[in-house]
Amino acid sequence: MVLGQGIFYSLACMLEFFSFIPRRYLVHRGGFRGQCGVESVNVYYAYALEKCMQEGVLAPKKISLTNFAMDSLNSYSSKNQLHGIRLMHSFLQWQPTRAQLLSKLTTSTNTVARIIRMLDWTNPKDTTIRLYAANVTSELAKDLRVVAFPGTMQTVSALLDADSSPKRGNPLLLEETQTCSTQQPLVDKKNSYIIRCWQRIKELRSLPKEQPSTNHDLLPALAMSIIESLAGDQENCVEISKAANLIPKIIGFTRFVRAMSTMDTEAEQKVMLKSSLKVLQRLTGIGGEIGITLRYKISKHPFLLRNLAEILKDNITSQESRKLVAGILRNIAIDGNTRQDIGRIQLIITRLKQTFLNEENPICG
Repeated sequence: MVLGQGIFYSLACMLEFFSFIPRRYLVHRGGFRGQCGVESVNVYYAYALEKCMQEGVLAPKKISLTNFAMDSLNSYSSKNQLHGIRLMHSFLQWQPTRAQLLSKLTTSTNTVARIIRMLDWTNPKDTTIRLYAANVTSELAKDLRVVAFPGTMQTVSALLDADSSPKRGNPLLLEETQTCSTQQPLVDKKNSYIIRCWQRIKELRSLPKEQPSTNHDLLPALAMSIIESLAGDQENCVEISKAANLIPKIIGFTRFVRAMSTMDTEAEQKVMLKSSLKVLQRLTGIGGEIGITLRYKISKHPFLLRNLAEILKDNITSQESRKLVAGILRNIAIDGNTRQDIGRIQLIITRLKQTFLNEENPICG
């Protein structure tokens, strides 16, 4: 009896040891990065093993990562929820897994509702989950109908009030490690089978570098991306128009130098400026009755034209931002009264002329 238990224990240890290779292969093949990716794959491995042990011969032949991510998302464990939302974010970056996940989510409104609810998790311990949920929602927003998920616009609007985001890694450290070159051996060993095998093992043992966070990982910037994508549907535009204080918040980010800015860096502020301009251009270009309503609400904001004039006035404003401003002005100028208001601001007219002249006659450096 003791001998049998010892044999089974030894076999289990051997299986655990050799499972390292397929697990690490899955990390590389699945596009997972850093120690976080390894942890997610290890949790998936334990999940699949438990399923097989519980269900025995009735266990499914394939236990997909997609199902694991969705189950984890709906669990009561914050650790599992983090693994689930992080896996979903990874899947949406790769076309084959993206298509599979989107197909699953179209028939799982409960999971989508769960992701949207995560946007409202303001507890400091949930900040990373909230950030990943915002990234995932920005990917789903193009096909999302917010009327099916009451409270979505209020939740997205609350993201615009967030003033910081967690960093998923040290960008400077990652950049430094990525630029280090691997020394090549002086002797040509390309034909050496042993060397090739050893290099392959080293690749499996190494971890793909975790993506550095960027200024586009700001929660307010992700909220802008979500709104811009949602605006592709007229019913969503109705909900955007109804959302209390949403349009004033968006316009607030067009103030180039904000006295009470909560942004940490000038680069972050520029990201928010461009994001808000893109959203406003999208909203002012909507057709139909809801388009008229949105243009009216936007154009009647007391600081809109002043903010746009300041953007055009600033010499360091990018050409892309100037074009976005021109697009917004063109869209709201459809209304005769607004057109007259624009015409009264000489600075706007002068700067618009300069913008178009520079576009037609670029200065060669």
